[in-house]
Amino acid sequence: MSTPLPQEIPLPQLNQQTLTVRNVTDRMPVEILAYIFQFYIDLSVNATRGVGVPPEDVLPLGAVCQRWRKIAWESPHLWNNPLFKIKPRSTTAAQMVQLAIEWLGRSGNRPLSINIFGPLEPGPLEPELQQDLQIFAPLADAICEVLHRCQKLILSGLSTSMLARISAERPFDSPCLLRELGIYCILEDLSDPLAVINFGNAAPLSLTLELFKLDRFSIDWSNLTEFVSSYLSLNDTFKVLTLAPRLVKLRLFIYSNDVVQEIPNGTLAGTTSLRCANLQNLYIDAYSEDPDSSAANTPIVSAFLRNLILPNLTIFGVQHAPPFPAEDFLDLVDRSRCTITELSLNYGCISVDDLVLLAESLTSVTSFFFHLKPTDSDSAWGQMAHLEDLLEAFCLDDQFHDLSSEDDVLFPNLKHIFVASGAMPLPLELLPRLKLRHCYMAAQVGKYSP
Repeated sequence: MSTPLPQEIPLPQLNQQTLTVRNVTDRMPVEILAYIFQFYIDLSVNATRGVGVPPEDVLPLGAVCQRWRKIAWESPHLWNNPLFKIKPRSTTAAQMVQLAIEWLGRSGNRPLSINIFGPLEPGPLEPELQQDLQIFAPLADAICEVLHRCQKLILSGLSTSMLARISAERPFDSPCLLRELGIYCILEDLSDPLAVINFGNAAPLSLTLELFKLDRFSIDWSNLTEFVSSYLSLNDTFKVLTLAPRLVKLRLFIYSNDVVQEIPNGTLAGTTSLRCANLQNLYIDAYSEDPDSSAANTPIVSAFLRNLILPNLTIFGVQHAPPFPAEDFLDLVDRSRCTITELSLNYGCISVDDLVLLAESLTSVTSFFFHLKPTDSDSAWGQMAHLEDLLEAFCLDDQFHDLSSEDDVLFPNLKHIFVASGAMPLPLELLPRLKLRHCYMAAQVGKYSP
């Protein structure tokens, strides 16, 4: 709804319509101005906008009124969380680069969280697009100037040569603030032998690498506690585990045959098991709709599990196409003498017999997560029906059933079952064997407490 112009001011005297709007806004009560201002800069509000959606920032702030423009321009703390989205073949790319450089300059000496989403996606790198990337070289140099103030740095959709320019132009040569680092490369750039990404003595707590070769990356691994890798070879993954003795959480994604083929037979012949004393949380995603990819991923997962000792592992999750190497996992648990309390599996990765085998061995499990991945309504209901068999396997409990002395109580310490059913509602009538004390249904997720 538009704001009417004050009656006492004749229209001919208003030379600039925008000035009138700003003046009217300036006369709003301070409480209302403060509320709207907080909406623009509140990170908790921006967090609900979804992945890849730029948050509200100081640029629309300055467009509201002259007072806000002055506040925004003179407040460095409003400029310390820049998000740059680089669009290919943009006619205003050069101007946007200059604006981004000015943005970094307005942040003063405050800590920074920088997110850069480049124009590149997996696929052939077009020559004209490679040429367009040179426009962003000044921005890369400007980022180098403020790397020592970065708490968080996410670099995605950039060529490896541009990544190397950001890191190697002025690598960290002293202790820095960097706590979270994410680098997402382009597959077609992996053949570039000159692209070395050097962050010197930076010692982040959290690191994400996608489509990357570890021999092109320099960092201080001593403080790393969380590592996420996609398309990283198994050998490189073991190198990370060796270099990062404090690692607590590992998320390993295996998607591509191109990476798998770098590892002959997916084994580390002649090596001893690697002991990771602090690793507590392990998640492996090797799920693929392609049968060939699934067949190639299974020996990789087996080799990974066979070559580890994880004495403090308590949380294990897997997304895997059948068959999941259950015996290799149980060997890991036995070899490590660890206590698994949370177990997460996806539909189809394990048979009922293997699930019984896990239940007989993992008596300490208190929480079980089961994820359905339906692609259509027919397969969804088929998965629901299969869920009944799984529940019959591990929900036997002498609290609710009359069992003979020869029957094993599977998962005797089980307290919570979480079933993620996607877009399909979870039909309780398919769960006749499970007697519930509590049942909670929210966001298409069923939470059961036997």
